[in-house]
Amino acid sequence: MTRVEQHMPAVRGMWSRLKNKYPVNCRDDMLEDGYLGLVQADRSFDPDKNVSFLSHARHRVMGSMLDGIRRETRSRRGRLRHFVSLNLPSCKGDWEVLDELESNLPSPDRLVEQREARSMVVSALHALEAREQSVIIMRLYEGLTTAEAGKVLGVSGSMVSHIYREAVRKMRIALKIEKFNLCRRLHERAS
Repeated sequence: MTRVEQHMPAVRGMWSRLKNKYPVNCRDDMLEDGYLGLVQADRSFDPDKNVSFLSHARHRVMGSMLDGIRRETRSRRGRLRHFVSLNLPSCKGDWEVLDELESNLPSPDRLVEQREARSMVVSALHALEAREQSVIIMRLYEGLTTAEAGKVLGVSGSMVSHIYREAVRKMRIALKIEKFNLCRRLHERAS
């Protein structure tokens, strides 16, 4: 079994962690790009540098997958520009409309950051007690006032404020721990 064949499951594992962070139409291409990155890593690997092949390959594979996403994003923007040029009546404002549409498309890196941040907030929210979760959801997501949330929970508005402050304090601690763990994982991947 070659080194590439031996490490293909690792590529699939990296792909499975990343695939849900990107649009469905990019997922199969990401896996293919990952395999190409593995082949490139095999060709450029130098055992004399005292680095394991997997550590070396991980950077190539992830880079190759993200490069593929960037290419797909640029390609989509190009198709959008072509579509607009064919379908919009020709006037000076066409390109301004297109530029605004393109500027609203997030970059692949930004999508990853947003999903990681969302995941961290969800983990912090799940660490709270049920009552604290309810208060956070009612106040932040449903937009209820403290008095309205108090009526739902059967407590006073000041008690809701107290529960909210305590929940936010706990979430801040949990988010600091999540951020620390994320930084540690990224550092471990880099080394």
